[in-house]
Amino acid sequence: MNFLILCLIVAVLALNAEAWGYGGYGGYGMGYRPWGMGGYGMGYGMGMGMYPGMGIDQFAYAVIRKLMGTTMRLYLIGTLIALYNVCADQPVAIGNLAVSFQGKGYKSSPENPLKGQMNDLWCQAQENREHVEIESAKFVRIGDRKVFDAHIDEDQKRAVLIFGNVPVTEAAKYRCEIITHGGHEIFGNMFAYAHPVIHANESLGVYKPDGNEDNQLVAKKPVYANLGQNAMIECPVVGYPHPSTVWYKDEMPIDPSQKYGMRHKGKQLTIRNVQESDFGVYRCKAYNTFAKVVDGPEADYEVSLDFTLKLAGNYGWIYPLIVILIILLLLFIIIYACKAYGKWKSDEYDVAKREKKFGVEEEEKRMVEQI
Repeated sequence: MNFLILCLIVAVLALNAEAWGYGGYGGYGMGYRPWGMGGYGMGYGMGMGMYPGMGIDQFAYAVIRKLMGTTMRLYLIGTLIALYNVCADQPVAIGNLAVSFQGKGYKSSPENPLKGQMNDLWCQAQENREHVEIESAKFVRIGDRKVFDAHIDEDQKRAVLIFGNVPVTEAAKYRCEIITHGGHEIFGNMFAYAHPVIHANESLGVYKPDGNEDNQLVAKKPVYANLGQNAMIECPVVGYPHPSTVWYKDEMPIDPSQKYGMRHKGKQLTIRNVQESDFGVYRCKAYNTFAKVVDGPEADYEVSLDFTLKLAGNYGWIYPLIVILIILLLLFIIIYACKAYGKWKSDEYDVAKREKKFGVEEEEKRMVEQI
């Protein structure tokens, strides 16, 4: 459809080209005859002859128009018809354009993702208002280029991407790619919307405190930083359209500056040269906007997550010490075991010692028997 519209626009612009080169009587002409003098022109004549405003460009155009007017019009009309026929023969993609994630809640994790129902996306090929049979079809998720095989209906006229009960991470922009039985390749973009959701590892300990709204979450695990170093906080939010992110420090909004750096569409906050005054509670708030039904009213959706930035303890030297002690202990055990094994082996192969030991045992045995 877009290609057809583009063709028609090109043709109309070409057909009206002669109305763009001159002004009407009186300079900046704004007459009402698109094909004649005084049409919707844009000339800048300075005036000459009987009518003020007839410029050189207008005079030249009038001569050309006299010579080529009728022939040019017929040629342009023929071009318009040809372009329309070419464009009308091109199949176009149609479909349901957008669906939305129906899952409830704002907390998710790779270990336990938030799931919900999502309607299927479907697309068709249409030519001259007739549905065209499909030879093959697939869907491509734009973000990671993952390819999904399309389910094609029995009549071969509709390709479907089946969702069902899916994780929130399936929300994204998709492209339907169809090859018709006639060999035409067509495609169209489609959308699976989802409200912002915090999608973090379980180790972060995301929870909803009592008294908070469902979309006001807190990270139990603090973020530690040393004085004079940089601290980085990541807002683990997913959704589509991709959520926009804003940051707050102790309820006050913060903007990118020499102190604060923001990357990855605002999801990553860097606090440079951490000082005592930088410790506190940081909040990322993510939001997006979409309509749950095509052509329906748009609504805003948001979620927030609080982090606590704390001073790291000065016990960094303990971990290397523990590792060294463990290595020394293992080395001692290995050396001791090797020596014990060597001693046992030498006793096994000392024949004289074994015979002497055997003779003593035999003598003791005879003495016991005599008694």
